[in-house]
Amino acid sequence: MRSKPRFRSLVWFFVLVVCAGIAAAQNVPLGELGGQVKDETGAALPGASVAANSLERGFTRNAVTDTVGRFRFLDLQPGRYKVTVSLSGFATVNVTDNLVESNRKTDLAVSMKLSAQSAEVTVTGEVPIVDKTNGALETRQRSKEFEKMPVGRGFQNLFLGAPGVNLPPGANPNPNVHGALGGNNLWMYDGVDTTDPTTGTFGGNLNFEAIQEVVVQTAGISAEYGRASGGLINVITKSGTNQFAGSFKTVLTNDNWNSQNNTANTLQRAACQPNCTVSLARVKFPHVNPRYAGTLGGPFWPDHVWFFGAYEAAATTGAQQTTPVSGENFQQSTKDKFWDAKLTAQITPSITFSARGSSSPTSGFVVNYAAFAGGGPGDFLGHPALAGKRESRRT
Repeated sequence: MRSKPRFRSLVWFFVLVVCAGIAAAQNVPLGELGGQVKDETGAALPGASVAANSLERGFTRNAVTDTVGRFRFLDLQPGRYKVTVSLSGFATVNVTDNLVESNRKTDLAVSMKLSAQSAEVTVTGEVPIVDKTNGALETRQRSKEFEKMPVGRGFQNLFLGAPGVNLPPGANPNPNVHGALGGNNLWMYDGVDTTDPTTGTFGGNLNFEAIQEVVVQTAGISAEYGRASGGLINVITKSGTNQFAGSFKTVLTNDNWNSQNNTANTLQRAACQPNCTVSLARVKFPHVNPRYAGTLGGPFWPDHVWFFGAYEAAATTGAQQTTPVSGENFQQSTKDKFWDAKLTAQITPSITFSARGSSSPTSGFVVNYAAFAGGGPGDFLGHPALAGKRESRRT
């Protein structure tokens, strides 16, 4: 008699898990592929069979052109696709290497020729520059581009070149977009809102090796993002494909390897002579700061289920500092341990599921609380120990 309640509980648990998975899948950033099929005279061709095959993941979606020759594939995983169009009496057309991007429509114009014999025509697709269905002012930074750019290892550095973005001194780095406040932006990972609910600024870091592209919208943003009066920053993470692929990278930095600043402050004079200037040369800190990063992705079940993972570890030690209250010397040594994991599944030709997890803790911050006192450092004269308190932050 007791087995039935247990069985019902298991059934309800399974239903809740499936519903939660479907809800999570709605946040997957997907793209769209569509177009129109015509003959050589420009007349529309209804009833043509259209197949879209993923070159990276192997699955295929099928459609038939409507009365005006149009076809449409919704909710496609970002990547490159081969489109095959066939119709009796016409030569089959293959359009290869069509790039589908998140929240964007790739539009194709297919022209078919009459053919009495079986024949095929192959055309190479082009990267879509303008999406005529999207009125937002949008800028994209793809991984193949920013991997070769001299930028810091953080997604916050990848959108500062977008039109209308201005980073005021000390914003760290929460920019003003077209004059809006730094707390008026919307920060997203794979379509999920990660904005700090208290400050309105970015709510976390992300493993740099896991970033596929960064999409920035600075004007004409859709009404579904109406809370943001500034800019929308959406970070798209990488997914696995049918090929096993991985990487390992080591980045070493040392201030002793950098050139010395040989200029002088011409506005400030030294006490030695009236014509003596103050040198801007810095005291170098000869310490190696290592950073290690690795990735691995591939298929769990080819053409159906794929995985991707990334891990990054770093230790950074800064130059010696002095607290303004106690006069105590200290050095800040931070440690990063960032990981990101993603599982993607093509359940049916039209249903995609994705689950993702990440963590970006940084420990070892030395926070000078005296600098945040409302009445100045004098508020902390009785508590000098607070001037060099260490903290650990996790996102």
